[in-house]
Amino acid sequence: MFYLLGKLLGKILQRAFIGLFVLLLSLGTTLDGNGIRYPSEAQFTRRIREQTGLVLPQGELLESIDTHGGFHGDGEYYAAYRISDAAFVATLSQAAGWQPLPLPEELEILIYGKSKAGSASGPYLKKASVPRITDGYWYFSDRFDPSAPQRSSPVLTRGAFNFSIAIYDAESGILYYAELDT
Repeated sequence: MFYLLGKLLGKILQRAFIGLFVLLLSLGTTLDGNGIRYPSEAQFTRRIREQTGLVLPQGELLESIDTHGGFHGDGEYYAAYRISDAAFVATLSQAAGWQPLPLPEELEILIYGKSKAGSASGPYLKKASVPRITDGYWYFSDRFDPSAPQRSSPVLTRGAFNFSIAIYDAESGILYYAELDT
């Protein structure tokens, strides 16, 4: 009797283990896959409109990467978009939340990092490849503290980051956009 009960219990546990393994494997590939997605131009322009309120003119998506996924949706989003419309600079100068460069020091640290007296801070955006830009505009949205969406301070004093930043290079006509969620 114990032999049959043990054999039956073994079969049940074996099937449960296999079912759990298949479930976990399918969740891992469905929710996160390899963790990297490459958003389309339409997805990018919609994201910019939702985050900054800008409707982008016709352009070319040069690069895009999105590592958001997993349990909490943490990750980084980065895109570079070339805009051929020369009048776009005038649009930015009138758009809410957009400021002329240079960036505040805190945003410089988020994007490029900073070394000082033997210590280093940042860069916090690992996927973004934003060159140093001197002529253009920037936009910052602090999604961690929605009560102050355009402020940059005190982002670096937090234990988590949830922000969006856009920088437009007026010389090259490229809009760089990044989000970080930790």
